[in-house]
Amino acid sequence: MFNLILLENILSNIAEIILSIATIVGILKFEKIWQKFLSIVILLIALSSVGLGFYLKSDNNTIAANLHISVYRPLVINQDGTYVDKYLEDADYRVLCAATYPLGTKFTLIITNMKTLEKNEYVISDVYGGKDIGLFDSGRYKLELYENAELLQTDYIVLSSKNLENDGKWDYSIYTMDGFYSAAIPKQIILNEATCKIIDTWAFTIYTESAYVYQIFDTDIVDGIGTFEGKFYFLPGRYFLNNAVTSSKMEEIIMDIG
Repeated sequence: MFNLILLENILSNIAEIILSIATIVGILKFEKIWQKFLSIVILLIALSSVGLGFYLKSDNNTIAANLHISVYRPLVINQDGTYVDKYLEDADYRVLCAATYPLGTKFTLIITNMKTLEKNEYVISDVYGGKDIGLFDSGRYKLELYENAELLQTDYIVLSSKNLENDGKWDYSIYTMDGFYSAAIPKQIILNEATCKIIDTWAFTIYTESAYVYQIFDTDIVDGIGTFEGKFYFLPGRYFLNNAVTSSKMEEIIMDIG
């Protein structure tokens, strides 16, 4: 829809183009070196302005939606599988089970738009419900999470129509990875052949009594005995593996880690 901001942008671009043409003519006609140098500088500034304007202009594929941020500590991670975190840029893992921070924990979150380099700061104090950050355009963002001025986690995420949730907003969880792999224990998940035969849908949950959130996750099977794809890392504890389909005949599997 036409508006005054659009008109201002159009007139600004036309003025810059006219200025560029006039400057080029000046470069060709001026005889003194300082005049030519000044004209070249003006031309470069005008061209940079036009280029920056086109770069920052939203394209037709840009969408806007509310962004919700939560913060958790991972308990179980699946790495190097087909399915990965749908928000993280170049992700090679997904968190399947996580715990909250103690009630009253406050985080400072700095979000940088990687296209415009605009930065905004937010405070997240509800560790159970997270925080609605506000309306964001699709694109790349840098997320820096701080606790008491200490940087805990840096994530680069991509917001797009591909990862909009069913409620029409982006719901991203920041998982603080510091120290996780040094304490985690790798474990391969293998079902037996008999269990494989009674499973109709390869969607599962892994949880523990200390977990606050756990995901329903799909998995590919790499052999006939039900070896789950990818590497699994668990913090020490007792975990429960279930098929996510309520009518499934699969019995719960208990895994003691550590």
